Amino acid sequence: MSAASPADHPGVQYECQLPAAGTDLQLLFQQPQTGELAYWSLHGAALRSAGALPGVPASWAGLTAVGGSVFWTVPPSVAVMERRFAGFTTLVDRGQFHPTAPDPWRVVAIGSVNNPGYSVIWRHPVSGEVVVWEVADVNVAPFVLRSVSNGAVPLAWRVETAGDLDGDGESDLFWVNDANGARVVWLLRHGAYASTVDLGVVPTAWRIGGVADLDGDGQRDIVWQSTTTGHLVTWIMSNGAYVRTVPTATRLGEQARVPTPWRLFGVQRAAPVPAPAPKRLGIHLGAQQSAAVGSTLPLYATGDMVCSAFGPGQGTPPWNGDPSTFPPGYIPPPYIPPCYLNPAEVLPPRYTVTWTSSASGLAAVAPDAAHPLWGIVTALGVTGVPVTVTATLRDPCGGIIAITSVAVTVTP
Repeated sequence: MSAASPADHPGVQYECQLPAAGTDLQLLFQQPQTGELAYWSLHGAALRSAGALPGVPASWAGLTAVGGSVFWTVPPSVAVMERRFAGFTTLVDRGQFHPTAPDPWRVVAIGSVNNPGYSVIWRHPVSGEVVVWEVADVNVAPFVLRSVSNGAVPLAWRVETAGDLDGDGESDLFWVNDANGARVVWLLRHGAYASTVDLGVVPTAWRIGGVADLDGDGQRDIVWQSTTTGHLVTWIMSNGAYVRTVPTATRLGEQARVPTPWRLFGVQRAAPVPAPAPKRLGIHLGAQQSAAVGSTLPLYATGDMVCSAFGPGQGTPPWNGDPSTFPPGYIPPPYIPPCYLNPAEVLPPRYTVTWTSSASGLAAVAPDAAHPLWGIVTALGVTGVPVTVTATLRDPCGGIIAITSVAVTVTP
């Protein structure tokens, strides 16, 4: 994978940071120089996860995504290759070649239709003629159901992508005039031109990456990518008319940026993601302990967690219930859970443990830099008075997952 890839984006948001409103979308990216693939998962306009996918030959040019399928043209022929993915995150089928047409006709887009299949949009590079094939794909070799000619279009206009803007189940054609940035959409009915939606003039540095319902209002919205900055924004639409612009955001409070030269070429609605299992991560500090004035006392916290939430603890615990393996001064909890986070292991990403003392004049507490679940208490001041030391575990959003305390008595 390239050093700069959408799969490596550092701004992924955590569940507790995601907005309540919005739908779940998947975005597919291709690195045109290497054929690498990557995806983003969005909730509304918030980036929730990112990852890499098996790549394709660099010569393949990504067209679009229809349902769970992704289509490429395969030069030097005019063949179209399909690969099927589960939610853009898992390769299901390496696919097959699809119907072709005589040279010099070229496939310029793939779209959806109201039956099991898809539409293939062809264009003649000399005459500008546009032909739409409706292709059936029902557990057999794909075959052409109908072919519709939509006449010639001046070559100054280019089909940028296909997407269902009006929500009728059939993809429409998005045109751009590369000379002046003018944008229009052809609404199609059974492959034939029906009407035009004028999107106005947009700088040619911006390209349309896909069409999907971002905000969950049932209307199709338009996702744009800047080819100069890599930023992604979405036009929120209503009945084909522009309403407002929403940037794709990260947990860092900034616009998500796609590294150059990665290209967004697929956007689809994703299945709803179930709410994550409660992250029950507890802390056990043990029984009352004591420390002499001026001395330090290490406190060992162990995490008790649900395996389904984070998986088994990584690595070999430094102790396993055998007292001979305990660190000096360690008092074990009442039981050793089968899945736990022990002091030698790291916390889940961006989870933190903070330590406090009930009386700063009696004891001071600080985290142990070498062990994220350990704290070090320094005994100060008055002797014979129990001091409560508390460890608090917080999630990436600052929410409290667990609080536990231990009494420390300062001795002469």
